[in-house]
Amino acid sequence: MVDPSLQSITFTPQAEQRKRLPRPPEPGDLSAPPAEPPVFKSELVSALWERLQSKPPSWEVSARITNPLPSVAATRDELRRATPSLYGRREHSRLVSAGHGENPPRFDVMIGKASVDRAVRLVHTLTRAMTEIGVRIDTGNGRYGHTPRPVITLFDVRLQLRVRELTTRKPHTPTPDELAEQARYKFARIDKWDYEPNGSLRVSIANPDDRHDRRAWADGKARRVEEMVEEIVTGFLLEVDAELDRARRAEERRIQEAEHWRRQRELEQLRKEEEARVNRLVAEAERWERAARIRRYVTAVLEEHTDPVPESIERWASWAMATADRIDPIAREAKADSPAHHDTSGVDPSALSSTSSPASVVDP
Repeated sequence: MVDPSLQSITFTPQAEQRKRLPRPPEPGDLSAPPAEPPVFKSELVSALWERLQSKPPSWEVSARITNPLPSVAATRDELRRATPSLYGRREHSRLVSAGHGENPPRFDVMIGKASVDRAVRLVHTLTRAMTEIGVRIDTGNGRYGHTPRPVITLFDVRLQLRVRELTTRKPHTPTPDELAEQARYKFARIDKWDYEPNGSLRVSIANPDDRHDRRAWADGKARRVEEMVEEIVTGFLLEVDAELDRARRAEERRIQEAEHWRRQRELEQLRKEEEARVNRLVAEAERWERAARIRRYVTAVLEEHTDPVPESIERWASWAMATADRIDPIAREAKADSPAHHDTSGVDPSALSSTSSPASVVDP
């Protein structure tokens, strides 16, 4: 029987679930760069920021592209060849996309045809500035059946650069062909709105494998995104810093959980060892009680016979007492240090085996 005080109830801490980050607010009219310098938690990013301040790259968007990265050149060529598609969202129907080509992969850019050169020059400037501070341009994994996009990688943190042209919604005027089709087919649908590219660009830092934006910048009345290159790179560093901090805290949680389970295993091992000790104690006490009952029984049998005690009874009593000593854990330990109390060396083994009870050895 197990002591109830040794029983335990284990509460398992549930690991913190990775929640989807909230969508950042749409950027407003950023009239000037932030007045306060950014604050980084990671020593790696802080050291990189200090080097960046001592020797900053060129933040100016050049009028011409020279020696672009393979992915930038592929993005430019694909955008120049692309035509608007009616697939996807209606607000994107008059925009062109660089697609999901490989070797090399294209950046995630969706803009109007008139803004192709501007968007490509912006992507070229951003990637050039990032590579100068040690950022790698790698290939993403690709999800949802799409081929990979380029990812910007720093300190093993992978993020994605996206460029979108905003659109303006205007009431749609049905064309004669649409009206004729609607008259012919009752299920024909005419769009209520048209979405026209308005020339405003939106740049965002996004997750590498999905469509979630982390930070975003857009054209405003006072400044355009070309004047925010340094702020965009700084925002990228802030996201890298935040991801490194999340990874650090996740590693700390992992270490704490590992230590928790190690301690739980130790406690469980101690519990099992204590349970085994208790079980041995109970078993020894039960053997001791059995030996005591045997001795009391032998004493009672001897008391039933008057002097002289029959020889067969004496032989049986000697065997029974020796058996009790073998069962009794106390007597067994004492026997290891001293001669046995009941010497059976002179007893005939055949006689002991044939005298299993006093009834079989008492003469009628």
